[in-house]
Amino acid sequence: MAHDSAHDELAVKHLTRALPLARVSGDAPLAANIAASASHLALHTNDVPGAARWAKTGLHLAAQGPRIPALTARLHTMTARALAAAAQHSPPSALSTKP
Repeated sequence: MAHDSAHDELAVKHLTRALPLARVSGDAPLAANIAASASHLALHTNDVPGAARWAKTGLHLAAQGPRIPALTARLHTMTARALAAAAQHSPPSALSTKP
């Protein structure tokens, strides 16, 4: 909601705080969804490397939980959007990101 009401800095703080809480809870899909939302927000604020990093983190988290195709597709979409924003034409592994 912070992002929707143009409070992007507050949204970043909320998402950054939410991810460790979701990890501690053991809910990998929740953590992966948070990473996907953070990737979306990073793209919105023109943080392309951050968007790619968040998407990669989300894919890593999604792989740790039950298989949810829509979640995996969302994260691959966020990766593709980050690559497109960076005008990167090589595979995602070429983008320097760390989970």
